[in-house]
Amino acid sequence: MERTRVALLEFQNDPEILPSVSLYVQNAYGVLIVPNQVKLGFILGGSAGRGLLLARDTATGVWSDPAVYGIYGASVGLQLGGQASDTIYTIMNKPALDRLVASTSFKMGADASGALGPIGAGIGAGTTPNFGEDIYLFALNAGLFGGFSVDGTVTVPMPSWNKTLYGRDVAVSEILQGSVMNPATEPLKQVLSQF
Repeated sequence: MERTRVALLEFQNDPEILPSVSLYVQNAYGVLIVPNQVKLGFILGGSAGRGLLLARDTATGVWSDPAVYGIYGASVGLQLGGQASDTIYTIMNKPALDRLVASTSFKMGADASGALGPIGAGIGAGTTPNFGEDIYLFALNAGLFGGFSVDGTVTVPMPSWNKTLYGRDVAVSEILQGSVMNPATEPLKQVLSQF
């Protein structure tokens, strides 16, 4: 939880990427924040991380408590190196968020209407937003990773982690609808509300 909050603070402290991240977060139906998503590759590649999914009440702008998700990827192509990234996936419409919540294995690029729009640190405040894709990715990277690859990224809910966080078996939909709460999540939600 704390590592996720710190990752959000790192985005807020980066003046080059903050204006774009803020614009997309403020218009998102949900965000999946993955601190320290690790990617390694030499021809074949893989990535893994654990993150928190929160949903925004579009009427009030208030963020839900988080649900824990694992995120995994595999790639094939001309690639070499390794990197760790703090990532924010913004889910830009309700159907995409509903598909993610309902799925036991959500495939970005397939279940997200075939759309994953990457946005990097080069996007400035003057850039016109494009909310036409289901999901956008923002990343702050550490490490060196070069080359072209075709990625297959899958997100899966982590019921045992959610049980630990909320003290009982709980569905992701219950968490995002506010049926359960954990006061320990408040600092994270406060930082997210500042975007």
